[in-house]
Amino acid sequence: PRISNIDSVSSTAIEAVPGLLALVADEEVPANIRQQAAFTLGHIGPPAVKAVPIFVKLLQKHAASEEAADNLICMWSIRSLSFLGPVAKAATPELAKIVTDSTKPIPMRAGCMEALGKIGAADPEAVRAISKMLTFRFDRKIGRTNANLLRGYAIDSVAMVGPSAATFAMRSLIKLSQTGNDDIRRKTAFALGTMKQQGQDALGPLVEMLVYDDSPAVRDAAADGLAAIGELALPPLLKLITDDEAIVRARVAKSLGKMKLLNKSVIKSLAKIAPEPLDNALDDDDGWVRINAIESLWIITGKPEAVVSALVEELKNPDRRIRFKAYQLFQKIGPEAKSAIVPLKRLLTHEQGFVRSAAAKALRTIETAR
Repeated sequence: PRISNIDSVSSTAIEAVPGLLALVADEEVPANIRQQAAFTLGHIGPPAVKAVPIFVKLLQKHAASEEAADNLICMWSIRSLSFLGPVAKAATPELAKIVTDSTKPIPMRAGCMEALGKIGAADPEAVRAISKMLTFRFDRKIGRTNANLLRGYAIDSVAMVGPSAATFAMRSLIKLSQTGNDDIRRKTAFALGTMKQQGQDALGPLVEMLVYDDSPAVRDAAADGLAAIGELALPPLLKLITDDEAIVRARVAKSLGKMKLLNKSVIKSLAKIAPEPLDNALDDDDGWVRINAIESLWIITGKPEAVVSALVEELKNPDRRIRFKAYQLFQKIGPEAKSAIVPLKRLLTHEQGFVRSAAAKALRTIETAR
């Protein structure tokens, strides 16, 4: 069959592997066809593991050249190895070699880091190679921007590996949490969160970023990172839900709901511990703390009756963004928010037009879904 017609998850695809291997290996075949065959092999996955040594040979042959055609072959070989993932572990040495070679183009080095991240725990040397890139001394010739770009790819690749990277990467990630580049700190916060049960040492840096970082994006990422870690992060989060700073309380209130969505193992602990502090947060002076607490309390308890009355009150909020989020929550809860129908009808005669409008919309979304 034509390469474009091959369904990579079908038995036909497996039968096509020998022919695809031959196309990739044959340098007389047009480059675009070889590339298409290579990507198809990558998407076929483990049954195409025999493609790995072919891609390695192509890298060994063409990576030394600076010609555009050779670089293109390297790029699609690397991309195909990335598609193959863990079964491509035999390619680790060649990929790691390219990653640290300052003469190679930035996209090629970045692609190798992604491939190593996809190989991940299948080969500890792959994890070690990308972890080294977290604090690698980049050649000054590439410039600060490209150095941060490559370091960012290394952080993303470590995050791709997750808990298995903790042994190699944790110390370097903690160091990067204090770097001066906002985007690096943001990516680092996310990567620390992916350490999950191996993330004990990440708690302090994440809490510090959540409370003190100058960048809102970094603080958001730190809150998400703590949510991703799961049960280990519950004590510091529950402590911070009464922090003096409203934006910290708001982020924590949101983070507790995200924790349930990201970690099935923490559901029981959340259901036992989180509802009371979240319920207290419904009386917070800050609207964002309240609306985030409402959402998380509903996510954690699954009980609309625990939040509906508070949700109706937020439709009166002068902040349009909070009113809109309240409306969105009514949409998500749907007909189970039926206890809100009577109080919402009362708001239809409210003196403020924006309140009447918000109540009418919320009422429609409940009654339409019934």
